[in-house]
Amino acid sequence: MGKNAEALSEVEAADKADPGNYTIHYLRGQVLRQLGRVEEAKAEMQATTRMMNKPREERQKELYGGALPSPEITREPE
Repeated sequence: MGKNAEALSEVEAADKADPGNYTIHYLRGQVLRQLGRVEEAKAEMQATTRMMNKPREERQKELYGGALPSPEITREPE
């Protein structure tokens, strides 16, 4: 509501308390975008995506050794 500088300060304080929280990075990206800091906002959104995908990637490594299974293996029989 027009208090983007204050919001950015609050989000940065939250990040110090919980640096692994992807929601904080998402919020920072939104505030930076509203401030016109587009490149920084893009970087925050990319960080958000990486953080959100990390559990999936870790599970994939656990199940498949890091590689996706062959489409031939997972294909429905004809």
